[in-house]
Order: sequence, then C-alpha cells, then structure tokens
Amino acid sequence: MNAIKLIFLLIIFPLLLAGVGTWQLQRATEGARVPDQAQAYVNVMKPVLKRWVEENPTVPITVGSDALSPEQFLSRLARIEAELPTARQLNRVLRTLAPWVMGLGLLAALIGVVALAGTQWAGRRAQQSREQLLQVFSLGSRLLPYVLVSQVVAMAATLALVLSYEGLALWHIGRLGRGEVKLMGWLGVIAVICLYSIWLLLKQLRHMLVMFEPTPLEMFGRVVTAEQAPGLWRQVRELADRLGALPPDHIVVSLALGFYVTSSPATVRPAETPLHGRTLHVPLLYLGLLSREEVDAVIGHELAHFVGEDTEYSLRFVPIYDGVSRSLETLAQTMMNSDLIQGWLMRPSFLFGVFFMQRFDHAVNRWSRERELLADAAGGRLAGNAAVASALLRISVLQTPVEDVLLAHCDTPVEGDVLNAALA
Repeated sequence: MNAIKLIFLLIIFPLLLAGVGTWQLQRATEGARVPDQAQAYVNVMKPVLKRWVEENPTVPITVGSDALSPEQFLSRLARIEAELPTARQLNRVLRTLAPWVMGLGLLAALIGVVALAGTQWAGRRAQQSREQLLQVFSLGSRLLPYVLVSQVVAMAATLALVLSYEGLALWHIGRLGRGEVKLMGWLGVIAVICLYSIWLLLKQLRHMLVMFEPTPLEMFGRVVTAEQAPGLWRQVRELADRLGALPPDHIVVSLALGFYVTSSPATVRPAETPLHGRTLHVPLLYLGLLSREEVDAVIGHELAHFVGEDTEYSLRFVPIYDGVSRSLETLAQTMMNSDLIQGWLMRPSFLFGVFFMQRFDHAVNRWSRERELLADAAGGRLAGNAAVASALLRISVLQTPVEDVLLAHCDTPVEGDVLNAALA
C-alpha cells in the first residue's frame, strides 16, 4: 500500500497536473483569437455607429436585452477597445504559465520515477554482497533526499501555477459578474495558501535534506575511563588482542539492558557527553550475574564486529543505517506535532523514507544474520561454545526479572551515587 501511495504522490499526481497544463495551453491558444476578434468588431462598428449618430441621433440601439443610445454604444465600444491591450497581455501570461505547468508537472513525475526506480534497483543490488549494500545505501542516503526535495518543490510550484492560471483566466473583456468576482477572490485566497505552503516547504528543506544523515545515538549511562575501571578496560583490551579486533575507543556502563557496540556518533546522558568512534556498552548489572567466561563470550561477540571485513561494515554502514532509522522516527514525530499544511508537505518525504528503508530490509537482515553467526563463533573461540550458550540462556532468562527490579526501583530515591559505588 505504501508503494501505491508513493506512485500516486510522486508520479500519477504530477502527470495529472501536466495534463491540466496541456488543457490550459489549448485554452490559452484559443483565447488568443478573442482580442483580435473584438478589435475587428470594434473596427467595423465604430464607423457604422458614427454615421448612425449623424443620421439618427435619438434612435436607440438594442444590444441583447439592453436598449442603448448611439452615444452609449460608442462608449461601450471605447471601453472594449481600452481593455484590449490588457486582454492581450493577460493572454500572453496565460500562454507562458501553461507550458510551465506542463514542464514542472513532467519534471516532478520524472524525478518520482527515477527516485522509485533507483531505490528499487539499489535494494536488489544490496542483496548481492555486503560491499554492494554499503555502496548503494551510502549513495542513496546522500542523493535521494535532494531528489525528493526537488520533486516536492516542483509539484508545489506546479500547483501554484495551476491556481494562478485559473484565477487569471476568469477575467474577460467587459463587466465581470458578481459570481465571477467571488470565484476569482476564492481562487486568489487558495493561491495565497499555496504560496504560503511553498514557503513552509522551504522552511522544512533543512530537515528534509538532513533526513538521511546519521544522527547521534542517545545512550543513558556513564563513560568510564581506564583509570576509573582498569579491570574492565584490561579485560576488554585482552579480548580484542586475542580476536585481532580493533579495541573500543570508549566504554559506557549503565543499568540499561544489553551488551552492544556502536561506531555511530553518540550522546551519553545525563551528562550530554558526545562520543565519536567505537563504543562498547556494558550493562552493569550483568557483570555480577554472569561468570567470567560468559562475560568474555558476550563481549568477544561484540568485539568480533570490528574484525576483518566486518570492520568496514560496522564502521561505515551501521552508523548510516542507524542514523536514517532514527531520523525517520524524528520525522514521524515532527509530522504528528505539525499543523495540517506542514504535515501534508512532509508526508511524501516520510513515506519515501519508509519505502527507501523497506527496500533494504531484506539485505540488511540477511547480512546482519551472517554477521551475528560469525560473531557467535568468535565468542566461542574465546570462551568456549558452552560459555556462549549459557550466556545467551542466562541473559534471556534474567531479562524479565531484571527489568521488573529496575522498574520497581526507578522512582525510589537512593542516597549516594550507585554507579560510582558499583564501579568502586
């Protein structure tokens, strides 16, 4: 359903607008003959009326349901003749607007086709190898936001031109009816709203363009140095040496569940400490619940992501992929908090971002599963397969009780610094 919506928003709707532009150009071309026909009519009638005035100055002339004196008829012809330059100028504007409507509509549709087709191609290419996944995802994350912004701008501009054309096309030679004036006023209001929408879109450009850029990972805990936790750092470095892996640049300990490594930029709260490089997260509680061999197996599993070919994947692809996922979550939250117009403008971007990620999900899951199996094997070489199995079993069994204990005590005031006490 998401793909169908995108095809309509990015391709079909712009093509419909381009079709409206074709119809408008046809109307403008036909309307170009109206001023010439009116001028010919004036040229024929003026000398006839002048002779009529000289011969029958008091005899009225019937025009439709109105009976006009010859002087009034001549005055009306004079007003028509005075409006002819405006009519010609307005027709030139309409003939200029219509091709722009056609061109921008086709451009928006073309950008949509290229964006969707390119993403579909990249998703298939990513399944061939991790190197291909890294290349096409990195390229797509850089280029596709700009393509999408261009498409949305082109479509918004097309809508503005369509409304402007229809408002100007209501003007005609002679007195405008009350209904025509009201309709022109409503179209003018809609045109202003459209221009305001484009302005809002331009305000959102910065958010849309950075949508696929990596955003810092938020971590809650404390960064510990080798001086603060020498035993932990010594253990981690020994494991990295035995694996031939790159050691972490930072170790973050917390009460949160889960051992993991990341090479994404991170912000550690509540101290708001920025981190760059390789970071190992260690859940403090599990250091007392697992045996030394089980801890070695789990940390070894995580450090294995910085061994050999997996290193480039972990250092380059994972931060970009995680950054895109977090950015889409932020964009979704922004849409929920935006007004109707801003939400409408951001919706195609969000849908396309989701589509972009979906095209890579299969490849990411495939290569991630392979990475995890290799990391499990690395942990087994360090501490033995029995330690890997018991660590996984123990963490799975303890996860729910540990969560319950943490939730039960999260609002309970305590004295002193628990984390410093634990590290000591």
